Amino acid sequence: MRVLLTVGALLLGVLLTPLALPAAPPATTSGGLRHPDIPPVAMAAYLAVAAADRADGCAVPWSLLAGIGKVESDHGRIGGRAPGADGVVRPPVLGIALDGRPGVAAIPDTDGGALDGDAVWDRAVGPMQVIPTTWARHGTDGDGDGVADPQDLHDAVPVAAAVLCAGSPGDLAVPAQAREALRAYNASTAYADAVLGHATSYLAEAVPVEIATADLGGPVACPVDPPVTFIDSFGFPRPGGRRHQGQDLFAAHGQPLRAVAAGTVTEMRTGAGLGGTVLWLRTDAGEWWYYAHLSSFAPDLRPGARVARGALLGHVGTTGNAAGTSPHLHIQHRPTGRHGADVNPYPLLDRACPGH
Repeated sequence: MRVLLTVGALLLGVLLTPLALPAAPPATTSGGLRHPDIPPVAMAAYLAVAAADRADGCAVPWSLLAGIGKVESDHGRIGGRAPGADGVVRPPVLGIALDGRPGVAAIPDTDGGALDGDAVWDRAVGPMQVIPTTWARHGTDGDGDGVADPQDLHDAVPVAAAVLCAGSPGDLAVPAQAREALRAYNASTAYADAVLGHATSYLAEAVPVEIATADLGGPVACPVDPPVTFIDSFGFPRPGGRRHQGQDLFAAHGQPLRAVAAGTVTEMRTGAGLGGTVLWLRTDAGEWWYYAHLSSFAPDLRPGARVARGALLGHVGTTGNAAGTSPHLHIQHRPTGRHGADVNPYPLLDRACPGH
């Protein structure tokens, strides 16, 4: 973006001279990593973008994205802000006016103040500090919630990756290529030093996430990471004379969804009628579970994939006929086969998800 001074530049403290980036720690079946300095929702956004297959073949390490997130806004926590479970940073992050003062680029307003509230000068916006012209070129609805929002980590991090890959396509785990790519984000050498320093530390210190199910000792694992809320709604009337054939587990948009048991993901679809974005899981015991209304699938998950109990399958959403409702997972249980009778899963889920 070649902005010489943004919110991130104001965060620069002791600059770290990066060494070669170390190998990333192996991911576990839960599909994630954790680091004490990175909010889980931010880590999920960085990992999802890093795992995505790009048409240009550019490889963006999650740690490089995390380094940018740290320098630009402390992962959305600058000035007492915080990213919600949905990934949206509140209050919004707005950079200084890019008005040509010493050390600052001069960028007259390009969006009528729509993104940054400034109709005179542009400002970098969101936790990744994207300027309006860059958002106009690369902005995306990364989490499928129907809104492309630069204040949403799930939407902003893909834009950061697009900027980096435009600056230096290739393997950005190579420090020289990463440094060149960062020039497209901010031309300051000190900025690149700080980002790469954090990236190096994050890679060295991140550890695998433990499976986040609430009760691994029960017959099934909880399919939604806590906090989650539900009642026994099996058989409740639905429009068109239907009856509810499963359970609705309410949680924040983007909250992780887990495999209730070890098995095989047999089908993954988007735009699947009432369910929207859905998947089917056949357990090793031969039982079938249907997950509906997902906002997205887990990175790299494909039909035919073997998954462990508690493995990340996707994220809570409002797709299909859940549009306009509170985000939730609709889940059905068919013990005798995919085309068998639905059986009320509430007793299993009640034990698996204590405190719901």
